[in-house]
Amino acid sequence: KVLQGVAILCMLGLHLFNRNEISNYYDVSLYVNIFGTPIPLLTIISYSFDCCVPIYLFCSGYGLAKNYIDNDIQYNNKNLKRIKNLLYRYWLIMIITCIVGYCMGMRDVYPGSLTNFISNIFLLKSSYVGAFWFVQTYILLVILSKKIFETIGKYEYKLIIAISFLLYVLAFIIEKKILVISMNELLSLFINALMLLLRSQFSFVIGGIFASKTIINQNIEKILSNNIIA
Repeated sequence: KVLQGVAILCMLGLHLFNRNEISNYYDVSLYVNIFGTPIPLLTIISYSFDCCVPIYLFCSGYGLAKNYIDNDIQYNNKNLKRIKNLLYRYWLIMIITCIVGYCMGMRDVYPGSLTNFISNIFLLKSSYVGAFWFVQTYILLVILSKKIFETIGKYEYKLIIAISFLLYVLAFIIEKKILVISMNELLSLFINALMLLLRSQFSFVIGGIFASKTIINQNIEKILSNNIIA
């Protein structure tokens, strides 16, 4: 709960201050000159708040792993209900966003074309609200979570962390080398979704490992007790 609270605060700080035109909205007096461009110091500090997504993913992996450990038989059924509830809320917010945008005269974007609207409904796009990308990635992680936790239970946690980290790094490399190439829109959407999943799975896996591997918790307790004694 504490980590979730920290993540919420970081998310607010990130989305409020991580823009160069921040001075148009806030009283900004301190600037840092980067490559000849003055950038508000508050904006630079706000980049550290980007940790909100990894924290959310860690908490999700930890919580879902605990649910899996407690009742692996009903795990998939509970996840199905979880996904349904999330989608209902997502669709409601999406429809309200489209109505407001349409009434404000932004009809080319909200809802835009029928194809665009359907793509947003099925999470293929997140053009209405940029932050909606996380819904697609989270649902994919929930669907794959049982297999992930089964794998964590079978193998040494150090091996799992190494493989997960390699996939994480691979996603950034592919993004730099492939996504910049012009390609079919559908293929581009698929690759982008895959890269977001690979970038997000690392924190999720770490959360699952912390929930599943008692040896990690024991090591943390030893470190904390040694520091307290020291």
